[in-house]
Amino acid sequence: MEFTGERYVPGATASGQLYVEHMSRYAYASTLVRGKTILDVGCGCGYGTHYLALRGAAFAIGIDRAQEAIDFARTTYKHPALRFAVSDAYQLALKDRFHLVTCFEVFEHVEDPGALLSEMCRVLRDDGLVLISTPNRLTYRKAHSERNPFHFKEYDEDEFIEILKHFFPHSLVFGQFWIEGMFMGRREELSGKVLRSSVLPEEDGKSGAGPQGEPDYFLAICSKCPIQDTILGELVQISIDCKQHRLRDIKTSLSKLEKDFDDRGKWAKRLDGELALKDETIKRLHAELESLREEFDERGRWALSLDKQVQELRAYIEQLKQQQEISIEFGKPRQET
Repeated sequence: MEFTGERYVPGATASGQLYVEHMSRYAYASTLVRGKTILDVGCGCGYGTHYLALRGAAFAIGIDRAQEAIDFARTTYKHPALRFAVSDAYQLALKDRFHLVTCFEVFEHVEDPGALLSEMCRVLRDDGLVLISTPNRLTYRKAHSERNPFHFKEYDEDEFIEILKHFFPHSLVFGQFWIEGMFMGRREELSGKVLRSSVLPEEDGKSGAGPQGEPDYFLAICSKCPIQDTILGELVQISIDCKQHRLRDIKTSLSKLEKDFDDRGKWAKRLDGELALKDETIKRLHAELESLREEFDERGRWALSLDKQVQELRAYIEQLKQQQEISIEFGKPRQET
């Protein structure tokens, strides 16, 4: 399946950063799924729903409005507890109630987030949890110079919280931060930790830099009833140690830079050869021009000499004519009077 930027497609992009960002959310939720029923709204290609099934979910269903994404998911991922279906998130064709509903990186894609939240609330058990992620506008706009054509709107933290509270009496909004891995939690929990406020360079060399301390993404935990501390204690704060992925990205970028450098070196060498050849051609043309000038000067001198000879010959001929006229004049007989 082709990577268009609308959804993450495993194996379709060399960026380990995207893998870590997306899979960290599912890893974060995975400690809550054993023996539970799971709904993954906007599952995309299905890799995350499959992961939750592997982590022990009793039943996990991923829904997405894109038929091609669901076709890919059904073909690629298999598990006895796993199902995929094409469905509109505004009108979920489901009557079951779920222990956990995940909705990662969908919120910014919909025009009516209220309709999305209303449906997720409807299919959630009274003691269930909803996990929702969305990009932080403050960092996302810094990291991306052009507007994402697949996003209807990005949100800041206050906007995100304001929408959530209309549908869920209880919610906590954490941040997803880049440190040595992906951290899910409150800003104050980062005390003493090394926080990286910019994302890794992409293949085009661009990098994002958000305000210090701002998360790259928000992650909301919502419920109809108070969220128990024991639940929060089960959640994994450091989801994935991403050093290997960062190292792979760095190696990939370095390899690309080395190839670009070699290509530019070959191009420069070829250009030097072409310039040297052109210099030789210019020198040869200058020599030919100089030879032509000398030949032209020589012919000019010859023409002047020839013209002088012609002038002298004309003068000599004129002199002969005058002498002949005089001789004829003297040779005439006298006329008698």
